[in-house]
Amino acid sequence: MCANCTSENGGRLRIVDKEVRYVKSPSDQGTARPPPIPSSVPKIKLPALPRRTKVPYPWGEDNVYGGDIISYQEPGKPWILSLAFLCRFADDTSVGATDYRTWYRVSNDGGKTFSSLRPLVQSGSGYDLMHPIRPVWAGKNSFVYCGKVMSASNGEIMLPFYFWPLDQKGQPYNPAKAYTFTDAGVLIGKWTKDGSDLVWDLGQTVRIDADQSTRGANEPTIAELKRKGEFMMILRGSNQNKEELPGYKWVSYSRDHCRTWSKPVPFGYSDGKLFFSPSSMSIILRSSKNDRLYWIGNISPTNPRGNKPRYPLVIGEVDEDKGGGLIRESILVIDTRNPEYDSDDVELSNFTVYDDPKTGNILIILQRFDYKLQPYTVPHQDPNEPSDWWTPPSYPTCWYLIEVPQKRQ
Repeated sequence: MCANCTSENGGRLRIVDKEVRYVKSPSDQGTARPPPIPSSVPKIKLPALPRRTKVPYPWGEDNVYGGDIISYQEPGKPWILSLAFLCRFADDTSVGATDYRTWYRVSNDGGKTFSSLRPLVQSGSGYDLMHPIRPVWAGKNSFVYCGKVMSASNGEIMLPFYFWPLDQKGQPYNPAKAYTFTDAGVLIGKWTKDGSDLVWDLGQTVRIDADQSTRGANEPTIAELKRKGEFMMILRGSNQNKEELPGYKWVSYSRDHCRTWSKPVPFGYSDGKLFFSPSSMSIILRSSKNDRLYWIGNISPTNPRGNKPRYPLVIGEVDEDKGGGLIRESILVIDTRNPEYDSDDVELSNFTVYDDPKTGNILIILQRFDYKLQPYTVPHQDPNEPSDWWTPPSYPTCWYLIEVPQKRQ
């Protein structure tokens, strides 16, 4: 274990190992220790996808992003799902939010072979390549997957996603004139009998009004609760352009396997009080060790300013017996700004989480973005011109290994 890397919160959660690297820090010279990826993570090399591909859309070609990892493997079966998204532009939120399209490929032989990349299209009459799901029309608005694909108790798979809705005139809806405005939902997949494809459906979508979150409902993360068929969805909100609004995460509930959802409310503590959180991603997951539900994200000491500050990064237990709030006493600070090396713009977000069923530990991996110390810009591109592939600066990778308590007796 590295020196000075143990932290704990009353014995509930504790950091047992970590590797922290800083942007442009002299101490970061040399080789960092790689993260201890659980052996349960499938080590299957997926066939490479092209960076650009011909598509049956009017514009003819798209950039291809993602698709190089296994997004989901069906428990007990050799069926694998790999997700990708296509876009005419560079992978940048400002243009991609109106142009992302979700595609996927599958394997039913454990990764020996994969199908060709295909568009995700909702089942039923009226849905096709140009109108793939109920609220989306290709070329006008977009939809893109996010978070962790999960297996539900009824055998379906649940894929959280978000999309930019259209207004009554068919234009992107953005009442607060924010960077983006999105609604959220869950795509519901059912494998065919031979595992060669998935049939997709979509229930109710979720909106946070712009007078509560100026960018709407973004980057959902979901979990099934103790009562089978009941789900919670935690959403990224924002107060961009209206900093007088409180910046929160938001939560919505479903009692019918993600078909309908309650009106979102601020996500807070189990004692009823609320906490501030910037416009940033978060993740909820159920521990394989103790069956408890944990939330990982940013909690701000003061009201945030849109996306900032994206620190500290914390983990805490969700109280499923008292309305789904965060148990205040359980919260563990994973990492925060180090004023010796970090600017006040450092971002401890955009992380990946692994639950190790063998050890019960939770591994969190993130890149330590610090745009003041190492800025970059994404070039805006003409959709009619071929895309130039451009690599942003390399940011240091940090990881944290968290031990969770034993299962309650």
